[in-house]
Amino acid sequence: MRRNNNENIFNPDAERETSARILKSLTGGPKWYKFKKQNALAVQRHFGKPHLFITFTCNPKWPEIINSLPEGFKSTGRPDIVIRVFSLKLMELITMLRHGLFGEEEYLFYSVEVQKRGLPHAHILLRIKEFEKNTSTIDKIIYAEISDSKHDKALYDIAVKNMLHQNCNEMKEKSTRWNLSKNKCSKNFPKKFVKETYIDKISGKVHYKRRDNRNENIILLDNRKIDNSYVVPYNPTLLRYFNAHINVEIVNQVLAVSYLFKYFVKDGETNKVNVEMLYNDNNKDEVSAYQKVRCVGPTDATWKIFEYPIVCNTVTVEVLYIHEKPKNENSRIYLNYLNEDNDFLYGADINNDTDALIHLMTV
Repeated sequence: MRRNNNENIFNPDAERETSARILKSLTGGPKWYKFKKQNALAVQRHFGKPHLFITFTCNPKWPEIINSLPEGFKSTGRPDIVIRVFSLKLMELITMLRHGLFGEEEYLFYSVEVQKRGLPHAHILLRIKEFEKNTSTIDKIIYAEISDSKHDKALYDIAVKNMLHQNCNEMKEKSTRWNLSKNKCSKNFPKKFVKETYIDKISGKVHYKRRDNRNENIILLDNRKIDNSYVVPYNPTLLRYFNAHINVEIVNQVLAVSYLFKYFVKDGETNKVNVEMLYNDNNKDEVSAYQKVRCVGPTDATWKIFEYPIVCNTVTVEVLYIHEKPKNENSRIYLNYLNEDNDFLYGADINNDTDALIHLMTV
């Protein structure tokens, strides 16, 4: 795009087109997310794909939030308190992961989202050095069953409150997880019962151990009968420590990075059209398309006002920009600088003079 702009400047016969572009310097914009995604993919190409995918969601009933609310206020009315507490909890989680909870960390990415429901949540990708992807290792890290209430009542209560999926088959259209077009749960719940954890040899997908416990007749307070087929995979240590929805799963495909950095928009058909316009190179008004797509709630706005990080990459990526030779011979770049004898050179043509370009970069 920059080269095209230069050619239009130097070419008096070029057609002038009015356009409104969004630069990658706009934090949270589509090009900004694309830039972060490319950096993450570069890290993945160098080190290999991540091993764990973790989703950490804010719990509005944390005592740190409840005890900080003024009298008569709910957590939805004080987004500043919610995000301050969540930010501290998230940093604590990142510290635990980087200090070897699951093994020595090789790299870590995370992205924070605040959707219309108002609660912030973070997606985390973690690669561990010398990680062995086998059923024994997976069973030590990830559980997909309800813990025994007789042996660990505290963990049982936390898991029941935070790690059970909705019964979409009963709720159907009333559930936010129900896929109307496919007439089933969008997250494919309930899951099939599995006696032992196994890894699909073709797809590499992990099927976690979910033993059939339907005969135990576990009944919740709302008279809902549950079993292991509705349990969202979790790590007992993290679940017990944070008392929140914290989904932990094995990564089986490289698309996890794309999911982490994709531009989230969920606002009906109109916005879907505008998203396509936003990523269309022929679109001349990216600003209007972005404004129509953008949806900012109070929690999202407060997070950005406090300037908390939206995306983090623990590996530094240095971007090397390349000067592409212009198609138009009139589009030349001329620079003035001193040569080795401190003589001032006027109009050094760096397009053809390689020595001049190298000298310029080393001065």
